[in-house]
Amino acid sequence: MPSLTIRDTKRVSTLRPARLEIDPTAIADNLRAVACLVGPGVRLIAVVKAEAYGHGALVASHACLAAGADMLAVALLEEGLALRHQGVLAPILVMGALLPMQAATVVEADLTATVMDVDFARALSAAAAARGERATVHLKVDTGMNRGGIRSDELAGALPQLAGLTHLRWEGIMSHLADPLGDPEYTRRQVAEFRGAIAATEAVLGPLPYHHLASTPALCALPESRFTAVRPGNMLYGACEGVPADRCPVLRPAMTLKA
Repeated sequence: MPSLTIRDTKRVSTLRPARLEIDPTAIADNLRAVACLVGPGVRLIAVVKAEAYGHGALVASHACLAAGADMLAVALLEEGLALRHQGVLAPILVMGALLPMQAATVVEADLTATVMDVDFARALSAAAAARGERATVHLKVDTGMNRGGIRSDELAGALPQLAGLTHLRWEGIMSHLADPLGDPEYTRRQVAEFRGAIAATEAVLGPLPYHHLASTPALCALPESRFTAVRPGNMLYGACEGVPADRCPVLRPAMTLKA
């Protein structure tokens, strides 16, 4: 990499070259460490949102899939579309809220949508029906984080409406923990509420292979939060902030700055 020279009327200064190196083998090794931690019965949803926390979503996606990830997860529709346009064919879960006007795009790109309300679910089912397809979806339940999802006490009213949408394929149910390590009592209540939501939902929609609640802190420190799937995020890239050292697996940093 050549030096960059900046010229002005007063002086000439040369900036030394610097580079950021990403090691995909470290990402793959970290995913395998998660797999060893949670055991063979738990599916792995590799979170590659925000350009894989700055590491490059495409590179991270290939590394995670090669290492055994069952699914990728992003925050935004645009992130899922970018991966599709770059040739990633694996299942991609869009975890963020989606609007009815985006339903057709979700179906066309074969992305897995997170359903947080009945209106979007109706739009998605209609878009899938127009193409003669069924859209794969995960239901998000708000167990106390208050950041999207159908409230647990509103499930009884929503589930019959969702069950009537015949062009949706219900694959999973999810929620988010508000403060997994900082408020143990609140977290226990959320775990219990999620367990109840799973039972209520499967009684109406049928078996769901993906039950996922835990991201990095919880999947490391709270085995009871793992259910049938986990969402490792920043730990895939070598960070395990806030988790007691004895509860976090050995990870390798995937990013190195050299200057």
